[in-house]
Amino acid sequence: MVSCLLLTHVIVMSISLFKGMTNCFVMPGPNVKFLHHDTNILKGTKEQHHFSHSRSNSIILRSSNAENTQEPVTVESLFGGDDEDGEEDEYNSLLPTQSSSPSTQLSSSETKSTEANDQETTPLKSTYILHKELETVLANTYKFTFKTTKKAQDIFSQITQPNAKSYILLIQIYGKTNQPQLADDLQNEMLSKYLETNNQKIKPNTVTFTSTIDAWAQSNHPKAAEKAEALLETMIQLFHDKNNDFGKDIQPNSITFDTVLHAFSKAKNKAKPAEAILEQMDFIRRNMDWDVKPTVLSFTNLINAWGNQEGKNAQRAQDIMERMEELYVLTKDKDLKLNTITMNCVMDAWTKESNWQKAMAILTRMEVLYENSNEYQKEHEPGEIVSPNTISYNIALKALVNGKQIRKAQDLFLRMQSFTDPNMMPTTRTYNIMLSGYASLNSSQDGIKDAAKKASLILTKQLALYKQGNLYVEPDTISFSTCMNAIAKSRTYPNKAKKTKEILNAMWELYRSEGVDDPFESSFYPNIITYNTVLNAAAFSAFTSEKEKQEAFLVALSTFNELRSLDDDTIEPDEVTYGNLLKVCANLLPRDNPQRNKMAEQLWKGACEKGLVGDLVWNELKRAVPVELFLKLIPPNVSGRKDLPLEWRENVKVEMMERKRRGKGRRIDGERSRKKTRTGKPRRKRKRKQVELPQVQNVRMTRFTEYL
Repeated sequence: MVSCLLLTHVIVMSISLFKGMTNCFVMPGPNVKFLHHDTNILKGTKEQHHFSHSRSNSIILRSSNAENTQEPVTVESLFGGDDEDGEEDEYNSLLPTQSSSPSTQLSSSETKSTEANDQETTPLKSTYILHKELETVLANTYKFTFKTTKKAQDIFSQITQPNAKSYILLIQIYGKTNQPQLADDLQNEMLSKYLETNNQKIKPNTVTFTSTIDAWAQSNHPKAAEKAEALLETMIQLFHDKNNDFGKDIQPNSITFDTVLHAFSKAKNKAKPAEAILEQMDFIRRNMDWDVKPTVLSFTNLINAWGNQEGKNAQRAQDIMERMEELYVLTKDKDLKLNTITMNCVMDAWTKESNWQKAMAILTRMEVLYENSNEYQKEHEPGEIVSPNTISYNIALKALVNGKQIRKAQDLFLRMQSFTDPNMMPTTRTYNIMLSGYASLNSSQDGIKDAAKKASLILTKQLALYKQGNLYVEPDTISFSTCMNAIAKSRTYPNKAKKTKEILNAMWELYRSEGVDDPFESSFYPNIITYNTVLNAAAFSAFTSEKEKQEAFLVALSTFNELRSLDDDTIEPDEVTYGNLLKVCANLLPRDNPQRNKMAEQLWKGACEKGLVGDLVWNELKRAVPVELFLKLIPPNVSGRKDLPLEWRENVKVEMMERKRRGKGRRIDGERSRKKTRTGKPRRKRKRKQVELPQVQNVRMTRFTEYL
């Protein structure tokens, strides 16, 4: 969860292909200094890797400050802007010209005439107006909603003769709404129509394919990296195919490669193929006349990929950053200049290894670099200097929390509260990290006493700041649930079941006061984790007075009844709910109480009916009921939970994930279903012959050079 949230902070700052695509559709001009011809892009690192497997997701990391040295690309700069007269048609305005810089950026003079012609020829709404409506939808799209998708599709259907721009806009809307498959299907439809009709107005180009790759890169699809790489290979094939007239119109550029790299950077265990892509970019730079070269975005994506690699790879990430700094000193190429995002990614890699000393060392270096920069750069050229931002401090705070250095985390949290620079001030993420630090403590660990009370004070202050108008610290479901978890785990907090229920009620009050129709648009809408935390707080009230036990038991019952009465499919009891309720029976009801066995039996039957018998339910049932009743409730010849009928445990999340991982060809017991022959007997398993494969230095590079 931490890595996902962090990547969201690092990437979402500039992930959009319109507003935030500062480095996405802007390429270096012809006078840019390239690396020396014989310079190996990763030479000097401790290891050299050669890989033969294919790669997957890699999205571009786009900086919002220092690293963006070019002008940001807007809708007008990409497709043309005002409705004025011109000479070229709309399709040609989408393509890079030979006289322009080697990029997919479009000249406004070529597109202005097209938009004007659209208004003259279309009797109802012109293509120009419909394109503007699509651009408005794209600019106002921040997350997936069926309403947004339906609106974009309706606008697209009104275009009598869609052109390349029409398809690109809808593809990018699908990308922003996390629907990469729809974007891929639309791009395939566009390509098929062009091959059938040879209509030059719908001819796919570099922008089309890069937009589709970016749609996969922005998504969390498990095969996003492979899909992105497959599209890159399709571009290369079409570029070298002599049977069509694509040519340079579909030639991949640095943005295309960086987008693929970005997809790999988000995927798990894709660092080695991502590194092979970077080597391929350097190979193209040195041997081919393409607009491709490694930049700081390329290195940052590779660093991020190593951060998501299993094992301890933070040192490898830091080595790559240091190698990039050496190349910058050697070549003076501004596209290789160190920036804030790169250092944040390296710091995050150390944070995942709980090495808070290394993470804090990088933060200290960032602060020194910022202090050593002159005042003119700080005021007029903030993008030219490395400066720590809120994300930097959040990563360092998380490193201290992971390293159980809560007192140091408190000091850093207080420092952030004293900052006046809005780029360094705390956010909701900052408060959530600090709350998780208190929730992770056991009693008075690290010399911190009453961690639950401190967590309550932080949440109270966060809510007060939000009510005063500070929207950057708006509490969300994670804030409330984490504070409730800290209270539930505390051994000294009084009436913790009652307190957690009060926080839950406060969340409902805040949600109703917002007046939001869609629960997903509210930060205060509770989820199943919130309800399970209240039940957990009640279950851990065992070592309290009898009166408090009774109150905790009543809180658990009322919470469960409220949960069942909700008319919301997204908040339903799960295996943790039933396990916590059985724990409530075992901890709060005396063994001689007849209601204990009756309630435990009802909960067990309810869990079996819903297929929610997980490990927690199984273990807590054994604690809650006598042995005789336990043996009566389970089928005969059952020695463990996995021996239970499949329908009793089919909806347990762990079981569902295991079935998904094994695939459709495996049963729940782990055996692969074997196909039978015509005689009804299973086929014999054949041993695969071991073939000695030739030693290829880099199969991916070999496949690429076959096109030359």
